[in-house]
Amino acid sequence: RAFALVTRPLDRLQAQRAAVQLQAVAALQPQAMRVEQWPVGTRWQAVFWAFPSAQAAEKVRLALADKGLKVQVLEF
Repeated sequence: RAFALVTRPLDRLQAQRAAVQLQAVAALQPQAMRVEQWPVGTRWQAVFWAFPSAQAAEKVRLALADKGLKVQVLEF
């Protein structure tokens, strides 16, 4: 099991901007993290993964929400 933080489906430019924000946060994590943009129909999602636990993902989600970037935790 792994956990990711994902944005809602966005247009390509918005997803790129979100990915840049997520990449900055990923660089601060103690473990190696990935930031990607995944197509969702005609839209895109910025995806920040792989968190080892839901709790770790939730902690970062709350910090991002405080900065105005809304993401949700996804288990896969």
